[in-house]
Amino acid sequence: MKINYDSTIEGYFGVPRSIIPGLVEEVGFSGLAKYLILVSQADFDSRHKTYSKIIRDDKTLAKTFKTSSSTFYKARKMLERKGFLILEDGISKVPSMDAFNPKILTPAVKKKISISTEMIKNWKLFLEEHQRCVEKMQRCSVQNKL
Repeated sequence: MKINYDSTIEGYFGVPRSIIPGLVEEVGFSGLAKYLILVSQADFDSRHKTYSKIIRDDKTLAKTFKTSSSTFYKARKMLERKGFLILEDGISKVPSMDAFNPKILTPAVKKKISISTEMIKNWKLFLEEHQRCVEKMQRCSVQNKL
């Protein structure tokens, strides 16, 4: 499956601060920048079939960011090897796209759930931690009513 949309540098997305040290440790400062640029070019609309997929090809990204397409190719491959992107039907996908969704990120931050680098690789870990936090809050609420 080959998809290609014009790249965009408009809009915004939230980045959980807690992932930054782990990303820098695993991929370096330039790897962090490459990861955030690639995430910014993924489809953020969960109603779409292409949700969480990087829908811009390397040539389009290279033109937008005034670099070579091989820079983006190498960045994708490195991030796939490290587990921060996954390849699905020939397209790079962000496995933890919900980590950048304000509707999910804001409540998590308020509940003091720190999103780790491992959670970015495996979003299931975040969901498990979130569920433990919810259960703990429910137990506390029940105990306070007694």
